[in-house]
Amino acid sequence: MKVGFIGLGLMGRPMALHLEKAGHGLHLWARRPESLAAFAAVNASMHASPAEVARHAEAVIVMVADAPDVEEVCLGEQGLAVGAAPGLIVVDMSTINPNAARSIALRLGEKGIEFLDAPVSGGETGAINAALTIMVGGKPEVFERVRPLFEKMGKTATLIGDSGAGQVAKACNQILTGVGVMAVAEAFNFARQSGVDPARVGRRYWAVSPIRRSWKITASACWSETSSRASRPGCTRRTCAS
Repeated sequence: MKVGFIGLGLMGRPMALHLEKAGHGLHLWARRPESLAAFAAVNASMHASPAEVARHAEAVIVMVADAPDVEEVCLGEQGLAVGAAPGLIVVDMSTINPNAARSIALRLGEKGIEFLDAPVSGGETGAINAALTIMVGGKPEVFERVRPLFEKMGKTATLIGDSGAGQVAKACNQILTGVGVMAVAEAFNFARQSGVDPARVGRRYWAVSPIRRSWKITASACWSETSSRASRPGCTRRTCAS
């Protein structure tokens, strides 16, 4: 498949390279020319605008910072909609507001362009290892057409529901992560106030805790194998959770 990719930062770069390695021809645009350096020796064509990318691609993946950036890439003066033929699939893998995703999907749909919101979980490591969790909102038949692309970038890709549903699922994921971090911070604080070394408590639960990711996030700031910051004066719930 001829695949456009816009947003070649820490996440987008390895994701695009996985697609190229799988045999998909890439069509790229970047605001910063240095972002394209990693693609100089692979099967990739560089273009002057998102509109030019759309003219050459069957599907375009967008991986940028926030809703205004997605809107500009998709609907700006030189956006994808300007160069797209009816039937182009735009897959936004950024994390944005669900209502923004629905609005962009509606406006692209008026031009005959299909849209999926497909935010990811797994971070830079997941992107590098093609182990992302992909949460998708949009039409089932469009999801099936680009499923082979998702499979090259992630470990799982799940169609959650209509447009915006992928972003809602990502927000739920962030809520659960945040609650887990708070729970671990409370556990640290309780151990310290009870006169118990939080580092020893942490080593006990590291291998078995169902909130291991949250433990890792909090522990990276509060504890190491050789030093328990949590047991130091001044380490409170506020500092542990930050």
